[in-house]
Amino acid sequence: MEEFEQNALNTATLKPKCWFRYVDDTFVIWPHGSHTLDEFLQHLNNIHPNIKFTMETENNNELSFLDTLIRKRANGKFNFALYRKPTHSNRYLNASSHHHPSQLNAVIKSLTIRSLRLTDDDSRKEELANIKMALQQNGYSSNKINKIIKDCNNFTKKPTTETELKKPLILPYIKGVTDIIAKKFPNDKFRKIFKPFITIQQLLRNAKDHIPGESQGIYEIPCSECCRSYIGQTNRRLNIRAQEHNLAIKQFNTSSSLACHRMDTGHQINTSNIKLLATAYTLNERIIREAIEIEKRPLALNKRDDTSRISPIWKIIINKQDTPPQRITTNINSNDHPTTSSVQNIQTSTFKGPMTRKTKATRLPFPKESKKGRRLQKSEVQSKLTEFVEAMKTSSTASQS
Repeated sequence: MEEFEQNALNTATLKPKCWFRYVDDTFVIWPHGSHTLDEFLQHLNNIHPNIKFTMETENNNELSFLDTLIRKRANGKFNFALYRKPTHSNRYLNASSHHHPSQLNAVIKSLTIRSLRLTDDDSRKEELANIKMALQQNGYSSNKINKIIKDCNNFTKKPTTETELKKPLILPYIKGVTDIIAKKFPNDKFRKIFKPFITIQQLLRNAKDHIPGESQGIYEIPCSECCRSYIGQTNRRLNIRAQEHNLAIKQFNTSSSLACHRMDTGHQINTSNIKLLATAYTLNERIIREAIEIEKRPLALNKRDDTSRISPIWKIIINKQDTPPQRITTNINSNDHPTTSSVQNIQTSTFKGPMTRKTKATRLPFPKESKKGRRLQKSEVQSKLTEFVEAMKTSSTASQS
């Protein structure tokens, strides 16, 4: 901003008498007449496309700047008073509030010091009278107000040395309890800080639902003319992300899955139908949850490599409800048994789909040696095993058809 100011003032045809800036508020005295002031404002707004100024001029010889109201006298000098917005209500921390006395006194002290620093001698008396009236409306006694105002007028700040630095001691304030505890710690070693105790409002849960447009997490944008949808994640407000998708669709951005779907099918996509699926606040959590939601939707418009972060085992678990297990029963005759003994109607069961804890793996009916038969040779076992596998494949195909 300093570089901008130097460039603006150096290139201006007419320059202001003074230029004082605090953050984005600037106080300027313009001695060249009001007819050239608009030209200077236009000059400022033409320097940078993203930096624009607005102007407020004096009214009845008064102009507000920050907390100060500047009045121009007839002799050309200035008068300084406090500025309050028209909506100011004179509401401050009430004297009956459950706070430490030092915090209640700080309300009076801060208003008084602000008045002493920003006002001149002519408006200071009037301002202190306004402070007294406002504090009395908030329950403060006139004796306490007058005492603190008197102390502020006579206050002189002492220089702080390294030997005077104290350790901070933060205590939750409970009237009658914290006061006794604080006395156990010497004032020359500790700087005591009293914070308000937790309130019932802070303990109670907010009953209002979070507005989806201002939440961050995983979202879904459905197509208006088919059953497909787009899954995404963001750490910003959903309404802003929806506007970005809408812009990509209008510009036919090929890097956008929604825009590609619009170009391929001609379907209309209303980004205002964006829906929050889950709330997540860390990047890793959002990426994993996004991949899970994409995996749960086979017709999602996302690229399938968006689910590469998910383990194949987890993909089976995610999709287990979409693929119900199918029981396949196979009867094996005694002639196909790999032993010389007769075993009739051996039944095996297999399941297609994800394996659960209750699903047992199929045990192959190949004992090493039958009770009445001889031990099989290695070549015979391999041959019978091949026949068994082929029989299983044939039976599985017949059952599926």
